[in-house]
Amino acid sequence: PMLVSDQDTGALNPLLMRSILADVAVRPNGDVAAVWRENFDFAGKGNDDDVVLRVYQGGSNAQSPIVISDQFKNGNSGNPAIAADSSGLLHVVWQEDAQFSGDDKKTDHDIAYRSYGVDGVLSEAILVSTIPSPTSPSFADDKNKYPDVAADANGTAHVVWQSDGDLDDDGDPDADIHYATVNGNTVSDTILVSDGDDTDISVRPRIAVASDGCPHVVWHDKGYDDDGMLDVYYRRAVLNAAGSCVWGNIVRVSQVYKGDSYKGSLLPAIAVTGDPATAYVVYNYKNASAAGKQLTHVAMRTLENGSTAGLQINLTAYPQHSIASKPDIAVDDQGVVHLTWADNGNLLNTGSDFDVYRWTWSGKQSLAIAVSDIDKNTFTTGASTNPRIAVSGGKVSVLWEDKSDFDGDGIADSDIILLNSK
Repeated sequence: PMLVSDQDTGALNPLLMRSILADVAVRPNGDVAAVWRENFDFAGKGNDDDVVLRVYQGGSNAQSPIVISDQFKNGNSGNPAIAADSSGLLHVVWQEDAQFSGDDKKTDHDIAYRSYGVDGVLSEAILVSTIPSPTSPSFADDKNKYPDVAADANGTAHVVWQSDGDLDDDGDPDADIHYATVNGNTVSDTILVSDGDDTDISVRPRIAVASDGCPHVVWHDKGYDDDGMLDVYYRRAVLNAAGSCVWGNIVRVSQVYKGDSYKGSLLPAIAVTGDPATAYVVYNYKNASAAGKQLTHVAMRTLENGSTAGLQINLTAYPQHSIASKPDIAVDDQGVVHLTWADNGNLLNTGSDFDVYRWTWSGKQSLAIAVSDIDKNTFTTGASTNPRIAVSGGKVSVLWEDKSDFDGDGIADSDIILLNSK
């Protein structure tokens, strides 16, 4: 494992450093790129939270970290996401709370975008949210949060985020899922992906792009089915004869349970492969044990032709698991699915703290592999959480937050750790 954060950062006080909410992408040439949220005057950029990018050439040769949100010195930047396209261009989005050029509100939350090329050129930041649309001339007061990004073969970035903006002009700015594309310096009109019903709370979207260049989006929602539970939903677009991506229907992904033991499904992630596309969706679901203890598990379902196919596959429903949380998923060129998650269930005798695991799926589930407990002396006492995974060219990269004293400086702050494997 490699320590991504807290190296050559210029931090004034390592005790106050807090590196969290990371994401990872792998270029076709094997470079691994990490983004994360960093606070306390990272590299002299001020005391607000910033988004930092670091590239590992070939997966191991670390470049110096770059603060990519330093245009905004009077507000916090966080919740970053990253994707690599076929040319190696990195697409980064994040939540920006500072006043953005052209945005007349200082106190709202916006979605920002920058790209970073293999030549080391960093583009200027672009505002993705609060863009005028045909139905809503302005929604500059919105709270736009939790962006995700995917890139297609033509280098277009597909961006989703949650927003309380009244995009459908119904007078009730509930939380909905918004979508736009970025092509160079051009941002498309915003599209409403969730249904926009006033009773819904549609949040925490994730996105993948199929080989036809069209997006597949998942999120969790409370109110869509009027059952009072959080559940996971999916919507895709498909290419029509005119060469445009046309959105289909919203599909419920999480399995419908009967009885009081089911407590909801949330925090999905998605990967897409094949032509026609098959979508793999993983998510948390909660239920109560016979003893009344609430348990959190990881489940997966596949979707073909825009509809749910097959039963829900429960991946971590073992008695020793009490919280198996925040899964992430990727699929390689051979169609093998790779999954990671955090778990405090003492799987593989790694202790009762949170640890990061991964496994593969190729028609059946492989044995779990402990990712964060490779060095027992280092990792057993600190929580390892919020993992992300990316694959390309046979390389599997897992990134996570770790509260152990990884670098041996006696300070168990929160750091970002990267592990590459085949």
